Amino acid sequence: MKVLAIFAVFLAVVYGAPSADKDKVDPFISLVQEIEGSTFFPTLDLDDRLLTFEMLSAAETTNLKPLLDKLGYIVLLEYIDALPEDYQHRFVRYSVEHLQNEYPIVPGS
Repeated sequence: MKVLAIFAVFLAVVYGAPSADKDKVDPFISLVQEIEGSTFFPTLDLDDRLLTFEMLSAAETTNLKPLLDKLGYIVLLEYIDALPEDYQHRFVRYSVEHLQNEYPIVPGS
């Protein structure tokens, strides 16, 4: 878990670094960076703070569904419940967008 957390922090730093295309920031990365810089983030327990970065790295490597499957509904719902209301909807929306990239919905299936 510690290696994964360090890797997730590394990814957050790399993705947070300035690039030539400054105006195009992935919405999920933007959301996680905003959450990290918020006043409530430090009040989350360590597991939820680590989970934030674990989900970031999973979303960016198209591994969000396997991670969420591994975590299970209870952990995911408890995490979402720990977020302030204004972040909950955005978190769900961006997660769904990343999941749709991993598993596109095929019309008529």
